[in-house]
Amino acid sequence: MIKDLTKGSPIKAILGFAVPMLFGNLFQQMYNMADSIIVGKYVGVKALAAVGGTGAINFPCAWLHYRCQQWLYDTCVSGLWRKRL
Repeated sequence: MIKDLTKGSPIKAILGFAVPMLFGNLFQQMYNMADSIIVGKYVGVKALAAVGGTGAINFPCAWLHYRCQQWLYDTCVSGLWRKRL
């Protein structure tokens, strides 16, 4: 389903994007907090520093993976469907 964001209430459209992102960020924070508590309590200080330091590496890797996947879909998969039609 494609939704036309140029029609209707702009506040409703903004909240339609913002609320799911807010919940996603809250769950990610809770996961990181639980991970830090468990690692800090049971593994040690050095492991906790390692867990905290990998966030700066993990985020760009996840972003790159997403962009490559999107590029692959846009160039290969959707291109094949266009050729068939």
